[in-house]
Amino acid sequence: MLNKINIKESVNLYRNHINHKEHSVDDYINLILLLWNVSFDYGFESYCIAQNVFTQEEILKFPEDTKKLFNDAFQEYPNNNELLFWKIYTDDLSAYSEGVHKEDICDLLNGDNFLLPYFYFYVQCENLNTKRLSELKRSLINEKDSYKKYYILSYLSDINLT
Repeated sequence: MLNKINIKESVNLYRNHINHKEHSVDDYINLILLLWNVSFDYGFESYCIAQNVFTQEEILKFPEDTKKLFNDAFQEYPNNNELLFWKIYTDDLSAYSEGVHKEDICDLLNGDNFLLPYFYFYVQCENLNTKRLSELKRSLINEKDSYKKYYILSYLSDINLT
């Protein structure tokens, strides 16, 4: 995944869109997910420090930054299921709680349109719904490049397209 994106450029792009009010909910989600992942994943954090992408001091501020970004995003995009999904997902992983929010995620299932809950079930509950994950992978492959896209696809590499 790291070879497909320029981390610092991506952070700056998403921040600029948000700061200049030229954003979509995707800009918030991508920035939140990227900052959260750098601060949560020790290997990713170490990579960013070793490559001089971010300093340790910058990374220490990322959890507070993501909290503020979530608050701002919910102000601008209330009742957005995808934003809510990522809030639940990052909280769950950050707490190492392994699927404690299954019921909250189930509440987000709305027919065939929203596939991210199946990603959560796969990552956190080891529940494999190949059909839905294949649909999610196919839809992501067709999306424009983003951090979120590469983050999810990194987990779905073993899922075959049907």
